[in-house]
Amino acid sequence: MTDDGQRERSLSKWEMYQFLQNERADRYVRLPETKPLSGESLRKMLKKFGDVYIKPDKGCGGEGVSRLRICQNGTEWTFQGEKRKHRSGTEKEMMKLLLNHYEEECIVQQTAPLDRYEGKPFDIRVHMQKETDSSWVYAGEVVRVGGEGGIVSNVEISGGSVFPLESVFTDGKTRSVLRTQMKEMGIALCRMMEKCLRFLEAGLDIGIEKGGELWLLEVNTDDDHGGPSHDLFRTLPDPQLYDEIRARYARTAGMPDWLREWLFMEN
Repeated sequence: MTDDGQRERSLSKWEMYQFLQNERADRYVRLPETKPLSGESLRKMLKKFGDVYIKPDKGCGGEGVSRLRICQNGTEWTFQGEKRKHRSGTEKEMMKLLLNHYEEECIVQQTAPLDRYEGKPFDIRVHMQKETDSSWVYAGEVVRVGGEGGIVSNVEISGGSVFPLESVFTDGKTRSVLRTQMKEMGIALCRMMEKCLRFLEAGLDIGIEKGGELWLLEVNTDDDHGGPSHDLFRTLPDPQLYDEIRARYARTAGMPDWLREWLFMEN
C-alpha cells in the first residue's frame, strides 16, 4: 500500500468481488455471485444455481477456467483447453475430481444467464483510460466471441474472434443505448477502484443478458500481470481507435516524445 492507501498491485478476483460489492457496484452492473472455492461452497453454489464457473483466484487470460453444471445425464465438468472437454458423472464424483484438480486458490462463480452469438459465448471488452487531467475516458470496445466448443470468450485461450460492436449488434438504437450504459458503468467502476488501486487503464469484460442487462465478468487493470490488451483493437477494420488508445496511454504515462515515436513506429 502507498501513503494514500492505494495498492500498487491488483486485487485478486475474490478481493475485487468483495470490494465492488461493498461499493454497491450493482447499481451499474450485475455481479455474478462469487465465493472462495471449497467443498462446501461448491456444493452450495451448485445446488443454488445448477451451473458454476471455477477460476484461479489470481489467474488471468482465461487460463485454468472450468465449468461444472447439472445436466440431464448427471453432472458435467468442462475444462477449457482440454481436447477431452466433457466429463460426466454423479455430482459427488465430479466435485471430487474438480477439487483434486486445482492446487491454487480459486473462486466458484455463478454462471450468468448470458446471451450467445451464433451459439458461442461472447463478451464485450470495454477499455477505460485515464486522461492527463485524471478524468476517465471510455476509450472504446470490442466484442470477443469464443471458439467452437469453448466455455470462455477469451480469444487466445478459446481460439475465438474479435469483432466491432456493429457486427454483433446491428441495430443502431440498441448500440447507442448499450454504449451509454457501458460508459456510465465504466466511469463509475474506475472511480470506485481508484480509491484503492493505482492504474491508468482498465479492461472490463461485460456479458449481456437477453433483454440487455449487463453483467461484469472480470476486471483487468494495468498491474503486475500486465495491462488490458491494446492489440484486441488492432484487428478492427478502422485503425483509428487502436491509434487513439496507444497515444492516450503514452501521453498519460508520461512517455517522452522520442520513446513514443519509437514504440509506435509503423512496421
